[in-house]
Amino acid sequence: MRPIDGPHKFEKLHGAANDFLFLDLGPSTNLSWSKVDFDPWRDLALKLCHRRRGLGADGLILWHHDPVVTMAIINADGSLAGTCGNALRCLGFLLMRHGLWDGLRPVDVFGPGSEAAKLNAAAPFARLLRATLEQTNDKVPGHKARVEVDMGTCRQLRPLQAEPMAALRSVLAPLLNKLPNQPHVTAAYFVQLANPHVSVFVAPQAQGLITAHPTLDGAQSALILEVLESGLSAIGQHVKDSLDPWGMRDVNLGVLWQRNGTPKSEDPFPFVVHERGAGVTQACGSGCVAAAFALNNPTTGFRMPGGHIDIILVGGQQNGPGAESAQASMVGDAEFVATLFVG
Repeated sequence: MRPIDGPHKFEKLHGAANDFLFLDLGPSTNLSWSKVDFDPWRDLALKLCHRRRGLGADGLILWHHDPVVTMAIINADGSLAGTCGNALRCLGFLLMRHGLWDGLRPVDVFGPGSEAAKLNAAAPFARLLRATLEQTNDKVPGHKARVEVDMGTCRQLRPLQAEPMAALRSVLAPLLNKLPNQPHVTAAYFVQLANPHVSVFVAPQAQGLITAHPTLDGAQSALILEVLESGLSAIGQHVKDSLDPWGMRDVNLGVLWQRNGTPKSEDPFPFVVHERGAGVTQACGSGCVAAAFALNNPTTGFRMPGGHIDIILVGGQQNGPGAESAQASMVGDAEFVATLFVG
């Protein structure tokens, strides 16, 4: 099946305002994860995901269910993504809407795990754990669901060394100077999931100690998110370009406002991610997983421009200094937007 075989029925959903166009390729489809097979779909993603000349989305999701659930994630710029927690949550909700999942039993999701796009039929890249549908007053399914996704294994937690840290601090300084109390970069980590991440922690400092208050009110968090979102939209790729000498240009870059104390669900960390292939998005589930692993918190809440995401971590550094892996799950809402016919 190729894009020219339309018309196509797209379903638009979002998780924390990270929005996607879903296309069910049908139960008879035999997806082949080769670059050649994806070329026409990449072109379609570029057209449809454009915010002014297309339907507008952060990515195009190709999926089918026969006999297992398979999905491919194509970013708005046509590149392939290894994983996406928000797209997975939306997929879980979509399966429920199609009557293919009851939300009670775990469902494995198979798909390309790298840019090489080779299907690993022996192991899923993610698992839908459970979901609860929102009910309307007349007891029919609503347009929202609470979905939990097993995001797989975090690996290769690696603090950035002196030279890349210096490059980060230099290129981020103009942006950080616009934030309250002019914070500094306190730490940065490379974390490998199905896609690579660099998590950067910033906070006000006095004599090398983090001085940010343990809690932030809504107005403070909103201001931090606004500045980070606009700033990373402008310089995010430049920041990643500065990491190119150390092989970290093609990453998802997350900047997190750090503070004392462990963030609870009602008092989350402000966090913004510049994703490869999409730029700054309203939310990035895998970015939250990477940051939670680096923070070494069993449960971490994140406030992103599009909404709230909770990460549950099992294992990781709690197993001892230098532990290099952990299992992570993500909990958050998925919401149906519209059905669209194109072609």
